Amino acid sequence: MAVGSLSCSSAPTNLRGLTNSGTPLNLSIREIQDEGGGTYTVSGTTSLPSKTKITVSAVRYLVEGANPETNSETDIPYAILDRQIAEVGQGNWQAELNLWQIAPDGKFQEAWQLSQQDANVIFNPDANVTFLVTFDPVNQPENFKAEVEKLDTSLQAALARFTPDGELYLQASRMMAIALPTGQTTPPQTSRLADGVRRSKRTAASRTSQANATQESTSWRKTTAPLKPDEMLR
Repeated sequence: MAVGSLSCSSAPTNLRGLTNSGTPLNLSIREIQDEGGGTYTVSGTTSLPSKTKITVSAVRYLVEGANPETNSETDIPYAILDRQIAEVGQGNWQAELNLWQIAPDGKFQEAWQLSQQDANVIFNPDANVTFLVTFDPVNQPENFKAEVEKLDTSLQAALARFTPDGELYLQASRMMAIALPTGQTTPPQTSRLADGVRRSKRTAASRTSQANATQESTSWRKTTAPLKPDEMLR
């Protein structure tokens, strides 16, 4: 996604002093807590100022053995299971992600499983879910790249990423083995409006079908009826 960097004058107020803070840049995932029912609390630390907004995502690669490093060079399909915005507070951040959805029959499934049948594709998903925390280029102040370049080589390699347009951003990741959803619950109730729309569609379809049948019947009678004198070959 192409995103332009903001100048220092237009960057959020709390970020304007980032490059002068003297604190090395840091962004990390500290803990991933399984809350049950497909819900995970993801938390971490950062040197970014309070009120900075970062994106927390859960991704499952749909090819066994894939990860963010392999996906950077090849076109590997993946599904974003959930994505939330977290706000930094005193060097900490936290987000709650829900990886499960409820299928029409009440079964718990991930988003890609719901659309897999419609796509007519069979995936071989990786056993791990990759949790990502990202500091987007659109939020970054002027001289941010220079600040990243001050980091030692290993930390740069761990955190620094680039968009296809060459925009720098920070991203930390952590993988966790998470099995596909099991079990089921009460199927989601459809609204009266949705039921009404479906009934209306069925009625319209029925009328169309009857009209087509009548038209075909009439057309067929026309073709089998005796020719009128003026329709005969001359």
